[in-house]
Amino acid sequence: MKKLIVLFLLIFSVSLFAQEEGNSKSDWYIGFGIGGGDAKFDDGSKFSNVTTPISIWFGVGAIINDSIHFGLDISAVAAINEENDPIFGKIKEHYQLNRYYAALTYFPFYEGLFFRAGAGLSVYLAKLEVSGIEFSDSTNGFGGLIGIGYCFNISDSFNIGINFDFDYSSFSEGDIKSYQIYISFNWF
Repeated sequence: MKKLIVLFLLIFSVSLFAQEEGNSKSDWYIGFGIGGGDAKFDDGSKFSNVTTPISIWFGVGAIINDSIHFGLDISAVAAINEENDPIFGKIKEHYQLNRYYAALTYFPFYEGLFFRAGAGLSVYLAKLEVSGIEFSDSTNGFGGLIGIGYCFNISDSFNIGINFDFDYSSFSEGDIKSYQIYISFNWF
């Protein structure tokens, strides 16, 4: 915990120095992130029932003005588990929720705190492998997200963000609610 606090203070102090130097954003941004999250189905089952899920994020888009960014967000929450069963042998489970969204990010103070919203295609993938025999299924649906976060400016064209996104995806077979908590690395 102490290491996390020291890391936070270091990023914050570098961020304050970068803000004093001035910040001039370009017309575009690109970023990626990694962290954790979970997904919950209508029946109450969750990815975390299998193992600890991971999440990834990628975003690219235009900086409309100092407060508004608009672009493509691609993200996923996934859980993979392997175990050896005395009867069936090696069993591997893989569950994943992918999102391909148009997203709007709003910085009310031009930097630092931000709010996000987006909507688009959601894809749910499930794969089960038992003794080398694979069963898989996928389905497409529609989803939307809302999020909040904070970006620490490290230089005139780079920041590190802490992000929390909540997503609701609807499929013909049911709905999935998910969240992601991740650290993002962004260039602009």
